[in-house]
Amino acid sequence: MATANLKELWGLLFEWPSSLTDEQIDAVLDAREELKEKIYIVWSGRLYCIECEKTHRLRKKELGGKTTEELLALRQRIWDERADILRTKPDEEIGDSFFEPSPTGSDEKILGELLRERGAS
Repeated sequence: MATANLKELWGLLFEWPSSLTDEQIDAVLDAREELKEKIYIVWSGRLYCIECEKTHRLRKKELGGKTTEELLALRQRIWDERADILRTKPDEEIGDSFFEPSPTGSDEKILGELLRERGAS
């Protein structure tokens, strides 16, 4: 089904069923499975992702007010803390998430973005 058509059908879900034409009702029912899938995607995480992006942007704006030297120092402190954990903790005490990429809203990730934008990575 075409994306534009699916978007139109999505909008129909917010209308009172009694206000829909017979053609609209048939179209919504024909696209029932695709609409269910989209509803699940939105329900299961889209709003959370949008909240994370808002937090990310606010923190990036805050950190963006710092000088490049301050950003480099903050990033180095994070790297030093991570290195210290690797030196001082036994492997079994370090969780798997320690080795995963930094989350989008983390200072480490934002510092990397800002420094790349400034050509200082």
